[in-house]
Amino acid sequence: MPCLRKPYDIIELSLNDSGQITIQIDHNVQNIPTNPNDNTAGLAAMALLNAKKLNTGIHINIIKNMSSGGGMGTTGASAGATIFGLDKLFSLGLSNNELIDFARRGRSLQAGHPMLIMWLPPFWVDLFW
Repeated sequence: MPCLRKPYDIIELSLNDSGQITIQIDHNVQNIPTNPNDNTAGLAAMALLNAKKLNTGIHINIIKNMSSGGGMGTTGASAGATIFGLDKLFSLGLSNNELIDFARRGRSLQAGHPMLIMWLPPFWVDLFW
């Protein structure tokens, strides 16, 4: 169930036994990278898996309904939604600060410098808790 009015991106996560992170992007008209090492969602997922010593495969499907690069925060939102979903799938019980930290790691690694993601906790709290 979407939490915002259109347009919005949809992130679907599934676990598997491959031990790898794979990314698929539907409606990828902007050639957004699907290599996990070059994608904010993939980088955030890697940071979480490594930190929590989780040995599993993850498939991330991003259904793009919004253009990237327009200042709407879609890359950071992909990282944040991925971490939020993985927290739920693995029942990790991450705090808001931990959710932000893992999402920030993905966004920072992709950007090449630290990013400030402070709007996520109230956004998530209002929509999901």
